[in-house]
Amino acid sequence: MANATGTLSFLHKLIHNQSDTSLAGKVERLHIKNELQNRLLLVTTELNSFSAELDCEGERADQLASYLDERANNRNDVLTVASIAVGAVTTIATVSISSDATQNVVGLVGGLLSGGLGGSSLIKGRKVPFNHPRNVLKDIWEVPQQSSIYTPFIWYMLNEKSFSNEHKQGIIHSIRDRWLTLQFDGETEGRKQNLLFGKGGKYKANDLHDRADLLNQLQSSIRSLNQDLQSFVLAVNRLP
Repeated sequence: MANATGTLSFLHKLIHNQSDTSLAGKVERLHIKNELQNRLLLVTTELNSFSAELDCEGERADQLASYLDERANNRNDVLTVASIAVGAVTTIATVSISSDATQNVVGLVGGLLSGGLGGSSLIKGRKVPFNHPRNVLKDIWEVPQQSSIYTPFIWYMLNEKSFSNEHKQGIIHSIRDRWLTLQFDGETEGRKQNLLFGKGGKYKANDLHDRADLLNQLQSSIRSLNQDLQSFVLAVNRLP
C-alpha cells in the first residue's frame, strides 16, 4: 500500500530519523509526516471520487431502465385489456348473430385480433440512445497496460495481486473473469459486449440493467480497496 500510494520514501525517512532526538530532528519528522498525510489525503480523495462516479453512472442506467420498464408495463396492461375486450365482444357478437357463416367470420376475426393483441405484449420493449464516451467499464474488460480513465494509483491497486483475496491475480482480472462467466457465458465478443464496453448506442431495458449490475460490482471492488487504504492511514497515524 505504501508503494501504491507513493509514500514509501516518506516512511523510510521517518524510520531513519527516529534516532534523532534533537529539535531539528523532531521538526523534520513532523514535516515528513505532514507530507505523507497530505499524499494519503490526495489518494483517498481519488478513490472516493471514482467510487462516486461509479455510483452516478449506475444510478443513471438504473433510472432509464426503470423508465423503460414502466412504459413497457403500461403498454402490456393496455394490450391485455384490449385483448380481453375484443374477446368479450367477439363472444357476444357470435351469440347474437343467427347466421352460421357470419358467426364463423366474426369468431375468426375476433380471435385473430385478440391473439394479435396478446402476442404484441410479448414483443421486446423499445430501445433508447444511451451514450457514455467516458466508459469506466472499458478498461476493466480490455485490461490495457496503462489506463486513460483510471488514475495510476487506482490502476496499480486493481492490477496488483497483493490486493486480491487469493493473491494469484489482480482484482481487475477477477472482475473480468466473473463478468465473462456470469454475464456473457464465456463469449468475449458480441453485440452486448460492444454496447456495454463501447461509447454507447441503442439500449433496451435489460441492457441498462446489465450495465448497472456491472457498475455496482466494480464499485464494490473499489470500496474494498478503500478499506485497505483506510487501514494503512490508521497505521501511519500511529507512527511516532
